[in-house]
Parts: sequence; C-alpha cells; structure tokens
Amino acid sequence: MPLIRPQGRRNWYIRISYLEEGKEKQRWRSLHTKEKPSRATAARIEAEMWRDVYVDKRRSEGLAPIQHRGKAGETVRKYMEFVEPRHTPKYVRRIKTVLYNVLSILKATSLEAWNLEALRVYFQEGLTRTGWALQSRKKPWSPRTHNVHREVLHRFFNWCIENNLASENPLTGIKKLREVIKEPTIHELGEIEKIMQACREFDIKYSERGPWLERAVRIALGTGARIGELIAAEWSWISLQHNRITFPGEITKSKRGRVIPISPALHQALEATPPAERKGKLIPQLKREEDRALNRALKRAGLPPCNWHLFRHDFISHLLISGVGLRQVQKWAGHASIKTTERYAHVISSQEDEEMKKSPF
Repeated sequence: MPLIRPQGRRNWYIRISYLEEGKEKQRWRSLHTKEKPSRATAARIEAEMWRDVYVDKRRSEGLAPIQHRGKAGETVRKYMEFVEPRHTPKYVRRIKTVLYNVLSILKATSLEAWNLEALRVYFQEGLTRTGWALQSRKKPWSPRTHNVHREVLHRFFNWCIENNLASENPLTGIKKLREVIKEPTIHELGEIEKIMQACREFDIKYSERGPWLERAVRIALGTGARIGELIAAEWSWISLQHNRITFPGEITKSKRGRVIPISPALHQALEATPPAERKGKLIPQLKREEDRALNRALKRAGLPPCNWHLFRHDFISHLLISGVGLRQVQKWAGHASIKTTERYAHVISSQEDEEMKKSPF
C-alpha cells in the first residue's frame, strides 16, 4: 500500500508511480489527517488516483470517453442499465471493469470488431502480461481472472444476441481455464480460545467503546455471518426464547434470508447483555474497517493477524468436523451452491485419515 507520511509532515499521503512515455512519474494526494487511515480508505483513494491517471491519458490521446465510443460504447451503456438493478453492487463493478477494459484495449467503435481473433489476443496478452497488460498490470492473469473476464463477456454477448445487437457469441471459442482452489484457512479450537482471551483483555484495558470486541467475535463464530451482515444485524432479529437469529434476504449476499440456531455459548453471551442495551444494532461499535481493532487486540497478545471472514471459515469448518451434514451447513452458511460448501470438505478428509489410523488391519 503506497501510504506514507514524509519526514517533517503531519498528514498522511498516498503516492503512486506509473510510466508515461517511458519515464517514471509520481502522483501524491494528501489525506488531511494526522491519524493513520485504514487500509480500506487508502485503497479507495488509490483507486481514484489510478482512475484519474487513466482519464488523463485518454484525454492526451484525444480519445472520447468510453461511454460515447460509437455503437460498442452505447451497447455497453445499455447493458449496464440492464444489469444494475439485477445484481449486487460488487458484481456490477466487476462487469463495468471488464467491459470498459475491453472497450479501451480494443479501441473499437462497433461490436463487429469484438470478434474471436481480437478477443483471443486480448485474453492471451492478459495471461502472459504482454501487449496491453505489460504496463497496466503488475503480474499476469490468474486462471480465476481469465474465467471472470470470460464469464462477463459471455453473458454480455448472450444479452446482445437476445436483443438482436449481435449475431453470434465469440466467447464460445475461448475455453474456461481450470482454477486451483485454495483450501480455506481455519483456526484450531485452542487458537480460538486465545483469540477470545485477547479480545477480552482488549475490552478491559484499551477499548473506549465499552466491552464489545469479545461479543462481536463470539457472534461471528456462532453465526458464520459475513462482515456486512454483522454490521447490519439488529437485536430484533434475535429470539432468545426460541434460540434463533434471522438474517433477512435484503442484507445477505445471495439475497435469500436464513435462520440460524443459537448455540449455548452464544446464547449465554447474548443473555449477559443488559436488557437496556438490547435494541437497535446488535454490535453498534462494529464498522466496515474494524479489522484494525481486531488486529490491535491480537498483536498485543502476540497472536498473528486475521480478519472477520476467517471466523466464517471457522464456523463452517468446525460444524463439518462435528459431523453436521453438508446440506445443513450450506443452509446455515447461506451458500447459493453446494460446491462452495464442498470447498471445506478437506477438514472431513483429514479427520477420516486420523480415524482410519485406529484400524487394526
């Protein structure tokens, strides 16, 4: 992260370096703050700076804005209007990034120029970091990036065919690459206990917002909720009488609500909350950038850093280790596909290997 504070300066700055006409150039932007900003804030500002560099480069080349690049640009604009109300903001940003990148690289004003030969060159240069990818990327595409671009363009051309804007889909001639799926990282039960102890000590000694971090980690471990769901969670979603917590579809990734039973340990933690505080947000102190508070607590205890999503991995993995079926775990985790849940099946395999060692034969 290009986040620095020059000697003698009070404020933090973002610095980026790029090549222009073979010469290295830099851009700086002051964040107007004496406190070190979060990684999320710094990443957002860095992305804005790179976008400004890109826009300035296009203007210097005398190119029109992407949205107005002939029939191809107009078609992309109409497609974005079609997908925006139908997908999550994160997926819409992915679609926009891919399509605008293809528009700028191919420099074509009509969809006829987006043929199989041109797109094969586009994908090959991305995978080998040659041509257009040499200056705009630090490393070659992974198989996952290749497949994301292929999926977005494939759906785009299918939409064009349905609306009589294209006659064929050139992506049928580009194969999907095999991805190497990494096994999710999980904590052992002993490590989780150390994390809970570190959060407990942090709440007592350093937290200015009251004892909240231990309870937040307990809720994350007991529900497997994503960070966005934890931030949005409210007390009204919890029924301590029936031992249930309900996450409505409006805030879940799959847009489908789910009901999760409350474990005895989590029930005890929630019961310990004073009745006067059982209203509004479940964890009002939790914000989007709270990896920093969590890692401060872990660092003071001498533990390695982690993020809130790792607790979701722990929730799923330890349920499977305990013998809960894949379908039930999929339901509680809110996975749209059973294939996502099967990525955690390696914990079952390792447990089966240990059991087999007990065989006398």
